[in-house]
Amino acid sequence: MKISVIVPVYNSEKYLSDCIESIVTQTYSNLEIILIDDGSTDSSPYICDEFAKRDDRIVVIHQQNAGVSNARNKGLDIATGEIVTFVDSDDTIDSDMYDFLLNLMIENDADITHCGYKHIYADSIKLVNDTKKIYKHNSIEALRCLIGGFLFGGSLCNKLIKKDVVGQVRLANDVKINEDVLFCFEVFMNSNVIVFADYPKYNYLSNESSTTEIKKQEKAYADRCFVNKIMFERMAGTELWNAAGSRYISSLLAYYRFCNSYNKKKAKEIKSTILTVFEQVDCKSKSLVISVKLLKFNALAYRVVYSIYNKFRKPDWDIPLSN
Repeated sequence: MKISVIVPVYNSEKYLSDCIESIVTQTYSNLEIILIDDGSTDSSPYICDEFAKRDDRIVVIHQQNAGVSNARNKGLDIATGEIVTFVDSDDTIDSDMYDFLLNLMIENDADITHCGYKHIYADSIKLVNDTKKIYKHNSIEALRCLIGGFLFGGSLCNKLIKKDVVGQVRLANDVKINEDVLFCFEVFMNSNVIVFADYPKYNYLSNESSTTEIKKQEKAYADRCFVNKIMFERMAGTELWNAAGSRYISSLLAYYRFCNSYNKKKAKEIKSTILTVFEQVDCKSKSLVISVKLLKFNALAYRVVYSIYNKFRKPDWDIPLSN
């Protein structure tokens, strides 16, 4: 079976060669490698073209800058493989990743297989779990993990997905954050068998820099809420309604905390939405219930308690490599 590997490229000259090299040297060789140059202004277009000269499996598309979702959608539109996957142009993959995931797909007659990943920092590597366990889920079980935020996340890049499961599902061009989660949500709903193998074979380059522009930060919070609202609405009448509602409330709380410091009017609107959704669902998380009740009766107390909690909590997933 041919795997179409879709790589959106934008001004990633520093890392692009390593990324492409990790794909072309895969132990599984039946690949179609689609490089979508999204209007890069550095040497990325040249790097793409040079690799294409050396490997006839590589297809290069040059387009005006339209964003990562548009680039990924372009790749989906032209992909000819029975299976599709994605790689970000500043990341790399282990040499046996596609062999490993394809074998899992065949052995389990799965529609989607996915693996764990590593965070690559300038001076360290952090694993995300790495239990070496394999989980076989039906659609509802996989959606429960995705919505509940446990076992695995909604990244596209650590997955092999049968193209007939993707169908006409595409990434939302106007959503900049969590657009991959929404895509995974849609294809999970189209799937019968999803296999997750907790082996870290995808390598995320972690960029320590972060934007400080208020409007960009607000857009990120708003996008997360938008995606979670869609999942909440889609799960109405199902056993995952409450879990989806809890996820939506959690994202709204984060958005509220952000807005409260500079946009009181917006924060007030978000608070109203939180209380409305909370009345509709049965939240199983005690901490979430306490948070909403504090917010309802004493917003200042909620913010103080959260700030204390946030100082002492530990990351949920990042586990340092032991030497």
